[in-house]
Amino acid sequence: MGSLMESVKVMLRLSRHAGSVCADLDGLAQGRLAEVGERIEWLRRLRGGRAAMLESHRHGTVGECRIIEVLSDHDECATEH
Repeated sequence: MGSLMESVKVMLRLSRHAGSVCADLDGLAQGRLAEVGERIEWLRRLRGGRAAMLESHRHGTVGECRIIEVLSDHDECATEH
């Protein structure tokens, strides 16, 4: 499903039908939970990439800085943006 706000609007519309089964709400909540899991995994990969970048950093001058090198060369990226 789309955005969080979109999901909330659908949930509120469904709440007006108190006699309806919860399966639709469960599906929306499950979809949001899956999106949260995907975001957490993306953030873990991002953290790993940043940690690797810092580990390979030599603390020389900016002109020879590994951090700048990695940030400017997308082939060096460990994860998608």
